[in-house]
Amino acid sequence: MELFTLVIGVLVTILSYLLIQAIYNFYFHPLAHIPGPWWVACSLVVKFHDKYGPLVRISPSDLHFNDPYFYEKVYCGPSQKRNKHKDRVRLVSAPSSLFSTVDQKLHRTRRSYLSGFFSKQAVARLEPFMHSKTTQLASRFKQMQQTGQSIDAYVTYGALTSDVISYYAYGESFDCISSPDFSNDFMRALSSLQFVSLTSYFFPWILDCMHRLPPRLVQLINPTIKSVFDLHDLVISYAVKSVNTPKRNDMKNESIFEALADPSIAEHERTVARLADEGLVVLGAGLETTARTLTVITYHLIANPDILAKMRTDPALPRENLPYLNAVINERLRTDAFIMQKGERVLIEPLMYNNILIPKGTIIGASSWLLNKNPEIFPEPHRFRPERWVEAQERGENLAKYLTTFSKGTRICLGINMAYAELYIAIVSLFRQFDLELAPGCSIEDIACDRDYGVGFTKNYKWGIRFRVAKVLDDQGKCMFGWMQGGVSIIQSYMIS
Repeated sequence: MELFTLVIGVLVTILSYLLIQAIYNFYFHPLAHIPGPWWVACSLVVKFHDKYGPLVRISPSDLHFNDPYFYEKVYCGPSQKRNKHKDRVRLVSAPSSLFSTVDQKLHRTRRSYLSGFFSKQAVARLEPFMHSKTTQLASRFKQMQQTGQSIDAYVTYGALTSDVISYYAYGESFDCISSPDFSNDFMRALSSLQFVSLTSYFFPWILDCMHRLPPRLVQLINPTIKSVFDLHDLVISYAVKSVNTPKRNDMKNESIFEALADPSIAEHERTVARLADEGLVVLGAGLETTARTLTVITYHLIANPDILAKMRTDPALPRENLPYLNAVINERLRTDAFIMQKGERVLIEPLMYNNILIPKGTIIGASSWLLNKNPEIFPEPHRFRPERWVEAQERGENLAKYLTTFSKGTRICLGINMAYAELYIAIVSLFRQFDLELAPGCSIEDIACDRDYGVGFTKNYKWGIRFRVAKVLDDQGKCMFGWMQGGVSIIQSYMIS
C-alpha cells in the first residue's frame, strides 16, 4: 500500500509540474504574445506559417520566421551581436570548431585564422589544382564511356571534392579519383555521422554516453560507426603532425592545418583537439555540400537539354556566357534543399519584428528551404528556371541578396568562394567534353529531400542519381571558357567579396 501511495504521489508531482510548466509557457512566458499553435507552448511542432503568419513560436523559447525581408535583421553584421545556443550545436559533433562556437566574439577570432584561405585571391591560387583534379576526373569519364558502365554521381563528385578539400585542409590529397570505383570512406563516415548527430540533437545524452564508451563497444552497437572512428583517427594524425612540426613566424602557411597551428595563435587555440574538430567540419562542409550540388545540377542539365544547350555557347565570349552558368548554379542552390534545419541565433538584445517585441535570450531562426521558395521573390518557386536570374539582372535587380543557402552576416559560410569556384570549373569542363544520360530508372524523386537528418534524404533514406557517359565531345580536354586571361582568373568576378 505504501509503495502504491508513493507511485501515485510521484505521478501526481510530475503531472503537476508539467501542468504548471505548460500554464507558464502559455500565459506568462516572455514569448507568450507571439502566435503559434497552443500545444507549441508545451512541446515542439512543425512550421505553421500558413496558419499563424511569418513569425511562429515553435517551442517555449524558440521562434521560426518566414520573411525574406527580415532575414538580415537576424543574420546580421558585426554591429549587432548574435550567439548560437550551446545545446543546438550538437548536430555537429565538433565542439571547438568554428561552426560550433557559441560566442560571437570568439567566433570572430577563430574565423580570422581561416578567412584568408577562403578569400577570392586565395581560391584563385588553388584554381590550377582544381583544374588538375577535374582533368583527372575527365580521363576517368572517357574510360567509362568505353565500358558503358553507369556512374554514381554523388560518389563520383564526392571523390572530386574530397581530393580538393583534403589537399587544401591537410596539405595532401586523398586521391579518391584514382580509386577504381571512386571509393570514398570519408563520405561513408560523414553519412554515418549525420544520423548519429541528428539523434544527439534531440537526445544529447546519447552522444555523451557514446563518448564515454570504449570505441570497440560502440562499433558493436553500431557497426557503421567504424568509418567515423577511422576518419577521426586520420584527422587526429594530421593535427598531431601540424601541431608538432616546428615553424617559424615568417613561414607561409600552405594548408588550413598549418594556418591553425601557426605560432602566432594562442596556444590554447591550437591544440590537437581543436585542429581535429576544425578539420572534420572543413572536410564535411567542403566535401558533401559541393558534391550534392554537382549531382543535382547534373540531373537538371541532362533532364533539360535546352538549359544545357544555352551553356554550350561560343567559347570566344566567356564573359557573356558566365552569367547563365551562374544562373544555373544559383537556381540549384535555391530550389533543392540540402541543409534542412534552420540556422539558429540567440538574441543578445531585444529585436522588433513589425510591432512585435522579441525579447533577448530568444532562439530564432529561419529555414533556407522555405525562404528560397518565397513566391513573391521567386515566382513559380518549385520550378527549376535559371532564366529568372538572367532576367532579373537585365532589369537591374539583385536576386542573389535573397538567396540564403550560404546564410548571411558574420557567420556566412566561410567556403562560399571555394564552392562557387569548384562548381564553375567542374560543370564547364565536364559538360563541355561529354554528353551524359541518366541511367534507367533515375528520376527527380532520387534527389527529392523528404527526410530530415540534418541534411535531406529521400523517402527511402537514400539520395543520388546514376548516369552514363554517352559520348565524348572534346578529345583535347578543353574547357568551355579560357579561365585564365592575362594570368588573372575570370571566375573571381563571380565570387563573393
